[in-house]
Amino acid sequence: MKKYYERISEEKLNTKQNTVWYAAGSTLSSLSSILLLMFTTRILGGSEGGVFSIGWSISQLVLTIGWFGSRNFQISDYNSKYHDADYFSSKILTIVAMFISTIIYSLLLGLTAYKLYITCLLTILMGCDVIADVFSGFFQKHGYLHITGKSYAGRNVLYDITFLGVLIVSHRIDLSIISAIIVSCIWLFLFDYKISGCLIKEKFQFRLPKVLELLKDCFPIFISAFLAILITNIPKNAIEILLDDTMQNIYNIVSMPSFSINLLGMFLFVPMYPGIAGDWANGNLASLKRKMLRILLYIGMITALICLFGYIAGIPVLSLLYGITLTDYRNDLVLLLFAGGISCVLNFFSYIITVMRKQKLLMIIYVIAVLFAQFISTPFVNAYGISGAACIYLLTISIAAIGAFIIIYLNIYRK
Repeated sequence: MKKYYERISEEKLNTKQNTVWYAAGSTLSSLSSILLLMFTTRILGGSEGGVFSIGWSISQLVLTIGWFGSRNFQISDYNSKYHDADYFSSKILTIVAMFISTIIYSLLLGLTAYKLYITCLLTILMGCDVIADVFSGFFQKHGYLHITGKSYAGRNVLYDITFLGVLIVSHRIDLSIISAIIVSCIWLFLFDYKISGCLIKEKFQFRLPKVLELLKDCFPIFISAFLAILITNIPKNAIEILLDDTMQNIYNIVSMPSFSINLLGMFLFVPMYPGIAGDWANGNLASLKRKMLRILLYIGMITALICLFGYIAGIPVLSLLYGITLTDYRNDLVLLLFAGGISCVLNFFSYIITVMRKQKLLMIIYVIAVLFAQFISTPFVNAYGISGAACIYLLTISIAAIGAFIIIYLNIYRK
């Protein structure tokens, strides 16, 4: 078994092969949210699907606390300011924080005991994603992005199959999530941990002062990421308060495909992250601008194609997959798909701003966007229902993207 781990850790692939593996793993990882909601809705009905939806939304929000923005910082840590062990150590604190935050946030929303229970289980599952993320940051920084892709693919396929199997047999969401957690933990130990052990030469040390310094450096990135997810959650929160579980489920089904644009965008620009960081560090602005323009054109084309497909075939496909009639929500789907394209651009801009180490300015942009979303959420959802929720997301994400572009433009101009 040791030879197997050593063989994987010694395998160096070119950029194209790394990208293919990462794309495959990221696709399967992103499909998990779609599949788990689809399984729940198909087997247990729209109401239970709504319970899963709000729990999943909250767990995704607190997942940003677990990540704490350290992944982008880790792979752009050009001069190795922190040891690999510092990034791993920081997750001990952030996972505890995300679990506490889940309970507080759920209570503020007034969730029932059952919804709180499901949300806490999903948060534990997301804790596994936090551990996977810090491993993947380590692999990518050292040129092993394909290992990240293989890990994402294997872990998500296994726990999706486990979730479905247990759900079919037991008809219980909680047992299905617990089973997925167990499978996820086993995979992380037998694959990520074992392989990283062959690559990490330094002795593990928990250096609290350095961990706190790392968290301080990443804090603006974390706040920005947290607020970015909060932007997607504000419409869902308004639906939770003003509408019912079935409408919550419908909004999540219609909004889920918008994240496919983010996923496709990541295939291109995540493998380019180290090169972008190098261009900025070395002052190669011409190369940086070429890469940025190429990525933005790619995102634009992908967004246009997906919006067209969504308008023609999106609603029939989603209705078939989830077993729910969604005929009245075609315009909302296209609106959310377009917002997904803008969100992809914003994510890319966020990384560029992180490389520039201007995270505090990005944080201010997100604060403004969230306050705007919170201000309009109740009247929009109260007046227009799901259409109002879709408009909230589009308007808010557009404000944040415009603000991020201004930050980048000014910093490039000054340099």
